[in-house]
Amino acid sequence: MLSFFLNYHLLCSNLKSVKLDFSLAYGVWDDVDSLILAISKAIVDHKKLEWCLEISPPVREGFLEELFMSPTLKVISLVYPSYFPMFISRVFIPPTDTPLRNVTDLRLAIRQISVFTSLLRPHDQQFPTIRLELGSSPSHTATEEFSTALATHQRQNSLESITINHPYRVMEETGCHYPVSFDAFRPLVRLGRLRELKIPLPDDVSLDDAELAIMVGGWPLLEVLRLDPINPRFSPMIKYPTFAGLLALLSSCPKLQELRLPLDAINSLDLWGSPISDAGRVSRFLRAHLPSVSSVPGVEWDGSEWGNLWEQVDANIRGYR
Repeated sequence: MLSFFLNYHLLCSNLKSVKLDFSLAYGVWDDVDSLILAISKAIVDHKKLEWCLEISPPVREGFLEELFMSPTLKVISLVYPSYFPMFISRVFIPPTDTPLRNVTDLRLAIRQISVFTSLLRPHDQQFPTIRLELGSSPSHTATEEFSTALATHQRQNSLESITINHPYRVMEETGCHYPVSFDAFRPLVRLGRLRELKIPLPDDVSLDDAELAIMVGGWPLLEVLRLDPINPRFSPMIKYPTFAGLLALLSSCPKLQELRLPLDAINSLDLWGSPISDAGRVSRFLRAHLPSVSSVPGVEWDGSEWGNLWEQVDANIRGYR
């Protein structure tokens, strides 16, 4: 096994993709350190690799710096199984060097978001897709620094998908929560080609109608928006978008397919006199986007076609409770 990894770049000179995923359980390998060294060296020695996927074992010191400086790699995925979570704690690359130069798809499990921020450069990095698995919850300041560094001029026309997964288990164990406001995400508004923004937050995001309109106004191609809290609190100290903000969002993002965003809790809607043609569709829309609504009062229904349909909506909403 060791001899193969040490020489595979010579034996398989045209190989373009590597995927490694194995167990380091006790007794499986007699010399784990030698195996890790061989794997790490084999990957960075191969000068034609374009994909480096699912590397799950620990790696030798200095490997990440060499890997990120590769001129050929286009896809890098460094993640670990849930039963054996590990996170990148530090990577040191001089500010004068540009890592991840030709990467188009990047997935990293990192201890803190600042580790990734330190890898960002204003030029020669145009990756369309970023997926980060965090080992700790970032503060508002760390999130804002990440957004600012990410949304540099060159990436404004290339970055299409951002996914950041927060540590559910870590937050449950430590009780750490950092409310995040719109300012933390404001720089991302400049990413005009953004199609997906998926950031399940550790706590509610503070975002009113005007801020939501500014945010999505720069994303006409947006298909997925997730800013849903892992631990929703609906605090009176936090701002939430209202139904009006939701409608503005839908008009700004005609391609939107998935939305997860906390709204101001609306318990009752008075829509008397509003045109309606399909009670079932309206009922399902209200249930999906305004789950706190418990009734659609209609004491003044006049027996018209609209009135009868709104009565059906009210009955459906009450039936969902």
